Amino acid sequence: MEEQNHLNKTAPKAVRLLTPDEASQFLGISSKTLRRLVKDGEIPAVKVSKSMRFELAQLQAFVARSVWR
Repeated sequence: MEEQNHLNKTAPKAVRLLTPDEASQFLGISSKTLRRLVKDGEIPAVKVSKSMRFELAQLQAFVARSVWR
């Protein structure tokens, strides 16, 4: 029983993943610009099967960093 309670307390939070189209729309940029930012290492991408996805939290952090540039 104690082990089950411990597992419930340490369960990871769900990660919201966006498609490239959703990420581009969220950032207000073109898909070409998004691809360039990924290539330049400015925005991390997650490979899911053959698709690229973007963590919402990472995109929000990118926006926060970009505001102060």
